[in-house]
Amino acid sequence: MIQYMLQVTIAMALLIVPYFLFFQKETFFRFNRAYLITALAIAILAPFAPRWISIADPSVAYVLLQPIEITSMAEVTITADAAEQGRGIWYFLSISYWIVAMVLIARLIIEISGIAKIYQEGEKENYNGDTIIVHESIKAPFSFFNAVFLSPEVRNDYTQFSNIFKHEVTHIRHRHSIDAVLVEFLCAIFWINPLIYVYKRALKAIHEFQADNVVEETDLVEYTQLLLSQSQSGLRLVLTNQFFQSQLKSRIVMMMKQRSNEVNKWKYMFALPVLAMAILLFSFKNSDVLSINDTDGETFFEHSIILQDTFRKNNSGVYMEAEEMPRFPGCEEVKDKDERSRCAQKMMLQYVYENIKYPAEAQKNGIEGSVVLQFNVSTNGEIEGVNVVRGIGGGCDEECLRVINSMNNFGTKWTPGKIEGKPVKVQYTIPVKFKLSSDGEAKAKLADSEVYKEVEHMPLFPGCNDVTCSNTKLLEYVIANLKYPEEARTGNIEGKVFVSFVVEPNGTISSIKVVKGFNTACDAEVIRVIESMNSMPGQWTPGMHKGDKVRVQFTLPVMFKL
Repeated sequence: MIQYMLQVTIAMALLIVPYFLFFQKETFFRFNRAYLITALAIAILAPFAPRWISIADPSVAYVLLQPIEITSMAEVTITADAAEQGRGIWYFLSISYWIVAMVLIARLIIEISGIAKIYQEGEKENYNGDTIIVHESIKAPFSFFNAVFLSPEVRNDYTQFSNIFKHEVTHIRHRHSIDAVLVEFLCAIFWINPLIYVYKRALKAIHEFQADNVVEETDLVEYTQLLLSQSQSGLRLVLTNQFFQSQLKSRIVMMMKQRSNEVNKWKYMFALPVLAMAILLFSFKNSDVLSINDTDGETFFEHSIILQDTFRKNNSGVYMEAEEMPRFPGCEEVKDKDERSRCAQKMMLQYVYENIKYPAEAQKNGIEGSVVLQFNVSTNGEIEGVNVVRGIGGGCDEECLRVINSMNNFGTKWTPGKIEGKPVKVQYTIPVKFKLSSDGEAKAKLADSEVYKEVEHMPLFPGCNDVTCSNTKLLEYVIANLKYPEEARTGNIEGKVFVSFVVEPNGTISSIKVVKGFNTACDAEVIRVIESMNSMPGQWTPGMHKGDKVRVQFTLPVMFKL
């Protein structure tokens, strides 16, 4: 709701600017009225318009599953002590806002009912086809829809009656009552928005300017004296003494003003780009929409590539991803770009496997585990900044550092990463797994380092035999276990978290990280739920590619919405 109110306010502010800059002082009242009504309609309805202009999210290629929408209502359903959940300040502010709105709407209905009562009880007269209602309770002349309401004193004073009747009939002919009731209703709904009162005042002034055109058919001085002697006419629901005084002055000034030259109508051309801008302002959407293919009656989630305009950097300013990632030497003759990248990765893995040795200290002490290393490939293809992100000791960390640093001893250097065709320094991460065999033979190998995004047989959620079941069960699991963080709830925070994880060859979940988040508490909650899958009674069925169990990465978008 807050987001919608802000959107309406921005649109109203944008659209009122041309009116005050170009149109307000012109005497083209019909055009001014049409512009204000159109501007109000666009400001209020544009936020609901379909989002049809896509903006690509900066992200890498992932297997994208159907987004999960976690709502506060869903949480109330699944929480045992839902009745005891705390109510945040935004909840009470929202309730208070609508209480005020309902009171204002009730007041509007009561005043319209009062006019209807006067209509029923008053003395009715048909005057030249128009209805006149005379009633003693009427203090100031006004019109409402198809009737003119007068006091007995005004009706019996022919001079006053003639001019006031012409004025009020003009309100009726232009159907100003529709505008007035509509704007009053909007003032009740958007009472906290100061701009709605600016529109109300401007529209009410235009109504009076249009009705005051009758002055052309009478004496200007006489008409001005009449205005000074009578309260402002018009719909009595919106009258106050202060408002009347300011309106009276502007009405007299406008009557004295020379009519605008027809050539000045070209100014209204400025309204077109502003109106279009207000509509387009709410027509953008993120391109993180799932594409689904229906094949042989079964629905599959399509592997979608999202192009990125910006690339992430680490704290040292080194790119963590690039359009073209760095390549280990030895595959330059491969023509296909993707195949060349896969070839280079396999060559690097083979080099590490052939050169690394299981340290004697680690063998003696039975040390096993994975060493995770990071290094940078410079713009000239050299290996820099090699460091151990996670070690296991026993000499394994030092052995991994030795092998990675030895890559600089090649006669041929790495092919550096590139962005827009220019070489850039890119960070590389590689895990090396040390494992002692059952017969005591020491072996060291890369920890299934290659991560696939798409394989012949995708990993399956525990208990499933097909992808459709797996996707459904995964979503059900996350929905059942995810909780809307209280911090986000009380702060009225909404958004979408993109989390990636890897299904390992042994069916466990690893490499869980937030690809794109919006709130620390929500990000942490999503990571907690994904990590909890390792505690399930059963494990995932690993992905299979060319007969081998492989690591497969998933990216899951989770939407938090109040």
